[in-house]
Amino acid sequence: MRDYAFYNVGCAKAKGMARLLVPVRRLFRRILRPMLFRQAHLLAEMDWEVNSLSRQMDHLEGLLTDQEAVARRLATLEDCVNTLTQHSQRRQASGDQPLGLRKAG
Repeated sequence: MRDYAFYNVGCAKAKGMARLLVPVRRLFRRILRPMLFRQAHLLAEMDWEVNSLSRQMDHLEGLLTDQEAVARRLATLEDCVNTLTQHSQRRQASGDQPLGLRKAG
């Protein structure tokens, strides 16, 4: 188990004076263990939130790209409408009839 591996790290090969520190290390590990587990849980939640926000940003960037494409198409259509309107006004000023209303003959 990972927990026991963490609990016993540095304790197996202790000799001499270092053997006296083994119980102190284990005590500190036992005291800090709940806080460290809580911290690991909070970090996992933050990681999930960061991933979620990253996906949302990717989606919004895609929408922004779509909006820019629609704006370019709209600008092109506006230019075409302006050109047709000016052409129609010139024809009316010159007395010509629109293409669909010309008399046959």
